[in-house]
Amino acid sequence: MKKTKSSFVMEKLFLWISICVLYFATKTTGQDIQNKNIHCDKWDSIAEEHIEYSLHNDYDYYYRRHTTTRKTYTYTYECTVRNYEIASDRDYHIDKSDKIYKLTIEDSSMNGLPVKLFKHLTNLQTLIVKKTSLQHVDEIKLPKVTQIDLSENEIVSLHENTFAECSELSEINLSNNNISILQGPFFDSNQEIKILDLSYNKITNITEYTFNDFHVESLKLSHNHLEVLDLNRFSELSYLNSLDLSYNKLKSIEAFEDFEGGNFTAESVQLQFNNLTSLNLKYCDIKQIYASNNKLKSVEIGGNCVTLDLQKNEITDLT
Repeated sequence: MKKTKSSFVMEKLFLWISICVLYFATKTTGQDIQNKNIHCDKWDSIAEEHIEYSLHNDYDYYYRRHTTTRKTYTYTYECTVRNYEIASDRDYHIDKSDKIYKLTIEDSSMNGLPVKLFKHLTNLQTLIVKKTSLQHVDEIKLPKVTQIDLSENEIVSLHENTFAECSELSEINLSNNNISILQGPFFDSNQEIKILDLSYNKITNITEYTFNDFHVESLKLSHNHLEVLDLNRFSELSYLNSLDLSYNKLKSIEAFEDFEGGNFTAESVQLQFNNLTSLNLKYCDIKQIYASNNKLKSVEIGGNCVTLDLQKNEITDLT
């Protein structure tokens, strides 16, 4: 059957459209791993104004009379990267990297963090890596970063001293991952962490080296798989204010007297929705204890406790 001219044109047009669709689909679902330049899908900038004044004499200084001589602006940038294939051993580059204060990598495939890229991000303050295939976190060296968010990935393990080179770090979010065992140590003893979020993982064990004597105020371990726990594992966290252990599988909590002065101390401990049948915290210095929705029958607490929530238990002995 002989093709008409119009059908031939339509076939050519269909082929051209198919090629374009395939090209853009490939480009968005996984940008070329061989390309060392990472392009930001979203740029946001902040301009900081700098004004220099000139005072002519002491009279001007006294009466705050001045003349503007120069006005300059410093720009910092927020970069969002999406749909990339990232290899940890490649030396990537981002335009204006020394002026980026916030970097977000999301919806991407990666076998590790792009640690070689980090050396170019000399002014980075916030690092967010979310919704990626990241499974292992290597040592991060970002001296000015204050916030790291690695939530909603597939992280299974962390490198020893992962965050020790982030001296200004104050907030870490590792929630919603697949971490099962915390080996540690991950921090330097001089670091002052306000919030460490490890909730919604699969943690079953915390070793004696997991939490060395760094400063942390809020430690979130809720929604994990802990069954037995020695609270003295946290005794070196002398600045700990809040410990959240709710929604685990805790059957027992141990807190023995430590004659070396390392007893567990915290402002607040949350133990709701576990499987506890007894609770002995008489050697702990805890002001607020929340242990509702367990199977508690006997409870012993220290003399400094001022708030005790034991709702929905089976208590017969309280001392």
